[in-house]
Amino acid sequence: MNSFCTSRKWLATLSFTIWAAVFTGFLTASPPADSPAIQGERVYASNCSVCHAADGSANTPIGKNKKIPDLRSREVQAQSENQLTDIVTNGKGKMRPFKERLTPEQIQQVVAYLRELPKQR
Repeated sequence: MNSFCTSRKWLATLSFTIWAAVFTGFLTASPPADSPAIQGERVYASNCSVCHAADGSANTPIGKNKKIPDLRSREVQAQSENQLTDIVTNGKGKMRPFKERLTPEQIQQVVAYLRELPKQR
């Protein structure tokens, strides 16, 4: 009887540990590999990071020179999806438009990635 109780306790502990690990994985998981944000990260890295920096801080020579805003800032993040899409598509100020260089899908992916930037701080 004693070994039966010990086995049940061990099984209960194991079950709880597995459940906790799975649940924690859901809470800390990054976006799926094929999500728009992950795809947008690649597009952003090859088209935007030279001015806006890899982390969106605009802490680059071009970003500092042109006084580009931090993409992680409250002001930028407060803009709607349509506003951000329009800026990437048509440019703003000294920023050139990307409508000739990126597809509409790629632009949406970049916007999805922009929303992830503040979470990476």
